Amino acid sequence: MFCGINLLGTNERLLSFEKPVMSSPLWAYPRWPASNAVKLINESNILQQCTWDNDGSVAIGAGINRFWQVDLQGNFFITKVQVLGFNRPSNDNDGLTTHFKNVQINVCQDDQGEDCTNCNHALLNVGEREWGARLCSENIKGRYIRLLNENTGISNWHFCRVEVYGFDGISYFVLKQHAIRFIEYVK
Repeated sequence: MFCGINLLGTNERLLSFEKPVMSSPLWAYPRWPASNAVKLINESNILQQCTWDNDGSVAIGAGINRFWQVDLQGNFFITKVQVLGFNRPSNDNDGLTTHFKNVQINVCQDDQGEDCTNCNHALLNVGEREWGARLCSENIKGRYIRLLNENTGISNWHFCRVEVYGFDGISYFVLKQHAIRFIEYVK
């Protein structure tokens, strides 16, 4: 804590819980809606819910340029996006056995995904029943988080939960720069 300003990022919080979502067309089976991804994550039976036999995951139909998106209902600095993978392997013969592969994570200003910044410029693969995460650079701010799967192959795109973490207010990066300048001034 420095002059009443939190410089360590402890004001980071979960932003995506039960926020509105939208996605590419879902798989024909209606019990796996896009909104399942923003349910509470510390449920005691989450791994039982996110299975083929139960209805706790998301299933977006196979295809090209598929997306899932959450509206955070405000502009925030995004620090991390993490995803819990589905419990079964995919049917594709591409060497990756997960249903969540080669997914780009974008922080967007608009709900159409046209004004976006890629979070960490890397694709995310998440294994079965595993958490995968991308840390975002220090100054990415936006209202919408859009996961983009350019090609699902022949399999539907399944995943269980998406958690978006961040904070509002002044960027941590800006605060850190001001603190460094102040400390140098005091010396």
